[in-house]
Amino acid sequence: MVVSTLDEVLIALPKELFFKYKFDEVTCTGWHLYAVDLCLTMGKDRIKSLVVPCEAYHKSAGAIDENFVEAVGRLVAKHRNDYKRILSTCLDLGTDPISYRCYRTGANVSLLAKRIRTFMRQIF
Repeated sequence: MVVSTLDEVLIALPKELFFKYKFDEVTCTGWHLYAVDLCLTMGKDRIKSLVVPCEAYHKSAGAIDENFVEAVGRLVAKHRNDYKRILSTCLDLGTDPISYRCYRTGANVSLLAKRIRTFMRQIF
């Protein structure tokens, strides 16, 4: 099945592709989102990401900490011109500056958009 991105639990690719694309150690400085970034980068060259159905157990709930949020910011900045949204197992985020700013501050984007529309209707 073709997917937008893959999780970091297990990712495999041909050696030639790995040496061509590699992991971006500037965008992903730690354990967060490096497979997501790799999928998005290869996707720009129309290389599809596929998920293979198999049973797996990942003994980690992950950590949505400051390092994760910073990695999201670098990921959004890198891919904003090529993707309107970044979709992963732990992220569904618009790449426009308002969506990221709302994500960073913990705001509810759809609620914020509704408030802006209401405000604009009152003015005009």
